[in-house]
Amino acid sequence: MAKIICDDEMVELPDNSSAMPYAEQLGVYFGCQDGNCGVCDVEIVAGAENLNSLTDKEKDFNLLKNHRLLCQCKIKKGEIKIKL
Repeated sequence: MAKIICDDEMVELPDNSSAMPYAEQLGVYFGCQDGNCGVCDVEIVAGAENLNSLTDKEKDFNLLKNHRLLCQCKIKKGEIKIKL
């Protein structure tokens, strides 16, 4: 099982799952849910190696270092720690 941690809260999800439905439980907001609006931009504090590679949509956003659009993320395994 993979994990998403934010502050003192944590959710578990199956390996190779989309982060989106689980991150909502931690207070991450989603707008378009397709990588077009940038609402779900979060900082990845730890565990970036457990995520899929940046998508073309994320590359188009020119995100800050260690930032990802969670609607575009799949957690391969392990855990990630995010900061809203």
